Amino acid sequence: MKVLIVDDAVELNNVIQKILTNQNYDVDCAYDGKTGLRKALSNEYDIILLDIMMPQLDGYEVLKSLRKEGRETPVILITAKDDITDKIDGLDFGADDYLQKPFNMSELTARIRAVTRRNSKNENKNEIYYSDICLNPYASELSKEDLKISLSSHEIEIMKYLIKRSEIIVPPEKLMEACNLSGNEANLLSKAIERLQKILKYIGSRVNIIFIKGVGYKLCY
Repeated sequence: MKVLIVDDAVELNNVIQKILTNQNYDVDCAYDGKTGLRKALSNEYDIILLDIMMPQLDGYEVLKSLRKEGRETPVILITAKDDITDKIDGLDFGADDYLQKPFNMSELTARIRAVTRRNSKNENKNEIYYSDICLNPYASELSKEDLKISLSSHEIEIMKYLIKRSEIIVPPEKLMEACNLSGNEANLLSKAIERLQKILKYIGSRVNIIFIKGVGYKLCY
């Protein structure tokens, strides 16, 4: 597996490179955003570890440029920021996961395995996996094992958004944007989430959508 690390913290960059190399990863490094973007566009990587705060181009700019060029390489953002808005922005720009500094190297390698495994499944089957459920946006179905339930377009978008951002609490307005709902259609969002909660319970999934008052929604299991 080929990995690109883009981080201007040279010591951390080198530590990650050494650990991943010892685990038989093929590792390439860049120490600023401009070089990282050039390498990401000129080579094929299985995953990119991307710092946010860097010289020349920050991680957000690199990520947006990659997605604009049609590059779907999985990206894990590595960030010292702990503001929930920054994390949501990163995921909205196309990141697959994020990890806040300082972090444990075992957690980093576990997240690399999880993101690349999920991406491999999605490429092969156009399906999105989370815990014990499978979401197929193309067939508009949510399933657990052999039990499949049809979903509406709003329900599909909600599940896609929540699965992609399963590590964070998602504000209702972000879900409404994902569903192209206007401000006076909040009741449609509530009804769609209520039905999804019932569907998850019906198919016997351990996954649930919880609501944190005054904050938003989150997937849990």
